Amino acid sequence: MSLSLATRRSLLLEIRGRIDADGGGALWIFVDEPMPASPESATVGTPAAVIPLGAVSFGRHATLAEMTCTAVGNATLGGIVTFGRFVDGSGVGVLDRTAGPPGAGAQLIVSDLQDPPTARVWSGGELSVTHTLTAY
Repeated sequence: MSLSLATRRSLLLEIRGRIDADGGGALWIFVDEPMPASPESATVGTPAAVIPLGAVSFGRHATLAEMTCTAVGNATLGGIVTFGRFVDGSGVGVLDRTAGPPGAGAQLIVSDLQDPPTARVWSGGELSVTHTLTAY
């Protein structure tokens, strides 16, 4: 299937609109657990970090079908980050993404802000998250 640029950009805006619904979404970061089959599926544990995203979660590229979200937060649990879940303002799952450190090939890039960066987070430790969502 081949979609026009305008259609691909509209798809991204729909995703962003669902995350930003009900007063603005958040990114839940999970450690040491597998990613569920879909955002509608329950998770095994509680999030290691809950990062509020504000009124507009993703900044949209001016000309491409691409949006980027960058956020910083603090972990309440320690472990190896395995996935992130974007939720709306009511905590309803919208988008799940694999997570890992820079260069690991994960969809959601997580860093413990150390040199070299890793995806290991510590209770009380700061972490940064970057995700670029592209519609092809």
